[in-house]
Amino acid sequence: MLRSFILITFRILWRNKVTSFVNIFSLSVGITAFIFIMLYVQHETSYDKFHVNYDRVYRLEADDWGKLPPIFGTHLKANVPEIEDVALISCQQMWAYSIRDPQSKEVECDITLADSTTFDVFSFQLVRGNIHTALKEPGSLVISESVAKKMFGDDDPMGKTVFAGIDQLQITGVLKDVNLSHFEFDALMSASSFKKFLPDRDMNNTTASNWAWSATYLLLNKNVDPKTLETKLNEELASINDGILVDT
Repeated sequence: MLRSFILITFRILWRNKVTSFVNIFSLSVGITAFIFIMLYVQHETSYDKFHVNYDRVYRLEADDWGKLPPIFGTHLKANVPEIEDVALISCQQMWAYSIRDPQSKEVECDITLADSTTFDVFSFQLVRGNIHTALKEPGSLVISESVAKKMFGDDDPMGKTVFAGIDQLQITGVLKDVNLSHFEFDALMSASSFKKFLPDRDMNNTTASNWAWSATYLLLNKNVDPKTLETKLNEELASINDGILVDT
């Protein structure tokens, strides 16, 4: 019975070669396009999903800008109980694009400033070092596994001294290489290094002259509605900002 159906199908297809070809080709193109679209959508929606609390992390924005003065984040953390924690991460590489060791071995490296709460908000994995202290002290540097391999081979990089430009840094952690993340960096430098290396910069103003603006990430408490929270954030920040409205 099945053999008969197959033979009849091939006979019909053979008698209508052009129509059969167009139909089969169109169906194949449609299925192929659908598969590629689904793979693309799956890839794009997979970003940052490795963070344990990804559904509770929001970036604070102002007038379509993703960068804000650091004081915004610290003020909200201290005054808004709906916010569990805040992480400040610079939106650009601010010091150097390479690091070198005392023997002058140099490795290209995009360095990004990040404060000590970064590992509390995001689930980046350290293969070496302590997540609670790695970005605490000024001059601390957490490098990726790839950078550690290029610079130190199989040697333990912990505690080693490196230089970014003229600034001396100490390696306090090794980060597992990050994939499918909107962050692009090879190393994280403690945000407290900002005051150490550039003491004349004012971190506590909200004007455009404060070029230390960074991405402000909020870890909300469970069951907090971010849309409802927006109004409260703007009311809370009204006392320190210059009229810029923020949203999450």
